[in-house]
Amino acid sequence: MKNYGVSVKKSLAFPIMLVSLTSPSGAFDSNFLSNYALININDQLARISGVGQVNLFGGSDYAMRIWVRPDRLQSLGLTVIDLVDAVRSQNVSSPLARSAGPPATKGTEFTYVVRTRGRLLTEDDFGRIIVRANPDGSVVRLSDVARLTGLGALQRSGRLNGKSAAVVALYQTPGSNALQVQKAIRKTMDELAPGFPAGN
Repeated sequence: MKNYGVSVKKSLAFPIMLVSLTSPSGAFDSNFLSNYALININDQLARISGVGQVNLFGGSDYAMRIWVRPDRLQSLGLTVIDLVDAVRSQNVSSPLARSAGPPATKGTEFTYVVRTRGRLLTEDDFGRIIVRANPDGSVVRLSDVARLTGLGALQRSGRLNGKSAAVVALYQTPGSNALQVQKAIRKTMDELAPGFPAGN
């Protein structure tokens, strides 16, 4: 899925810092490292005050390959935009929640933790996306109007000291303090480090 349009970001032309993700043991390749950074790290770094832009070099951007069947779309009165909207709204990573956790009122005996599955992964998952609910109670699913052929990747390559790597370039916003931004980036990476996958 591609988003078209004009995107305006205020940032300096050169990166303030590069963050490299590597796997010293070689257990993970640049595709895995890049995908991990895209899902788990980039947004965290982009939220730092003084960071204007985050670019990822190395690895691949993964996406489900969806081949639309125009004849079926037309017969059902649907458009490609309907499919894009359905995928975008139903393939989301929802935050976890806790009900009746602290600070709860006195007398609350149970705490319920809500766990979500996260983003869709397989062709079957994507095929079950509901594109339209009909008045008679039936539904049109993505698999009814498209063929799904698995995850595909936009290939890039990144290396650090001869090993596969994903490199994240961070760009400073104009007028921000470079030293404070760098400290905040290092602090954020230190906070994220305990969650990195084992067997690096």
